[in-house]
Amino acid sequence: MKKILILSVLLICVSFCWAQKSAIHLKLKKGETYKQSTKAVSIVEQQVMGMDMEVKMIISGNMSYKVISVTEEGYEMEVSYNSLSLNMSMPQGTTAYDSEDETDEEPYAKALRAMKNKPFQVSLSKYGEVREVRNLDAMFDDVIRQFGDLPAADQEQIKTQLMNSYGEKSFKGSIEMLTSIYPRKKVAVGDEWGTAITLETGFSIDIKSSFTLEEIAADYYVIKGESEIETALKDELVEVNGMKMQYDLSGKMDANIKVDKNTGWIMDAVFIQQISGEAKIQDSAQMPGGITIPMKINNESTYSDQ
Repeated sequence: MKKILILSVLLICVSFCWAQKSAIHLKLKKGETYKQSTKAVSIVEQQVMGMDMEVKMIISGNMSYKVISVTEEGYEMEVSYNSLSLNMSMPQGTTAYDSEDETDEEPYAKALRAMKNKPFQVSLSKYGEVREVRNLDAMFDDVIRQFGDLPAADQEQIKTQLMNSYGEKSFKGSIEMLTSIYPRKKVAVGDEWGTAITLETGFSIDIKSSFTLEEIAADYYVIKGESEIETALKDELVEVNGMKMQYDLSGKMDANIKVDKNTGWIMDAVFIQQISGEAKIQDSAQMPGGITIPMKINNESTYSDQ
């Protein structure tokens, strides 16, 4: 009888521990600075005029988020890039730019150096929604001013490239892909919840995600995610190097995320995307008759709080 009683108590304790609910969201402190390091590796396989072409791109960066104030809605933050780098391999050759290389006089490398340590403002909800990004696009105007000796068309091209990769819309979408993961209610291990965001990468992509709380450890939570990805506006025309393009892409994404139990800040995360579809270049003087380019995209993005 005593053994049965002990077993019953143990089962009740196990059941209680398993079912305990946790409120998982950002719990940041005013005056504190939180770090974020990122590395995104993208491999794009395209077929252009019957020829197979592969482009590999690696974008890395380190950022600081300083909490200026805490509001009922979330946080007002001062954000800055500490370092930035871009490496691209194409059939035509390889290009590499690094904000830490003071000797590189290429315009894009100089632009990355000029972006360092220039603060801009971000309003972030406790559930990871980027409510507003301020003064980031204006920063690019200051960056471009150093290229006064370049033709206006070249200056505009550099600015467009920077805006597509690091501008306010791109920043909002890329950060929300990482931070818009938090449940609106308390959850136990095994519970699921969903989110939906639009990512701007030169064109709009809808990401609908389902997350599951996989583990509660002493200092962190482990969250797994599965997402469906699709071009948001298939009729949207995007200008790339002076040509009008349409994208029709879809795919999936898997995520493995470790969240700090005390702050809600993401400690480590890996996002893996597999996307396929096509890009259509419209008829123009540069591309008479237009062209359709089948493509496959494999992305792996890693994040850490170091």
